[in-house]
Amino acid sequence: MIDECTLQHLGGCLGAVAFDDQPRVTPGRVRPFIWAYLLLRGAVRRHEVVGALSGHVRDEDIRVEDDPLDRSTLEVTVDDCLANLVLANVLRFNGDLYVLKPEALARTVSLVTQLDAQLPDHLLHDLAGR
Repeated sequence: MIDECTLQHLGGCLGAVAFDDQPRVTPGRVRPFIWAYLLLRGAVRRHEVVGALSGHVRDEDIRVEDDPLDRSTLEVTVDDCLANLVLANVLRFNGDLYVLKPEALARTVSLVTQLDAQLPDHLLHDLAGR
């Protein structure tokens, strides 16, 4: 982790440009948090992703403003990312739980390979049964 001393050592402006401790919420910043839960457990709940990110984003991204469903920008972005993964046939929705589908195995294996990570247990079990 980059601390204040390291930023000062890097030299004022360079350090400020290289490190943003409260970045704007974007789908590209939300998806890695979703995948972290999916690779760990094979499933994720919306509130887990929102909770994991809420301490690291800008205040305006966690404020509820103009959404008819009283959601913050962070919540809207998490909902959109999860919905897109359902539409892409990567996840299935079960109550409040988004579960990684076996049909998403190729995509998941690709990600696991890139990260030098491990497949979720339920997918490993499916592979062993084939």
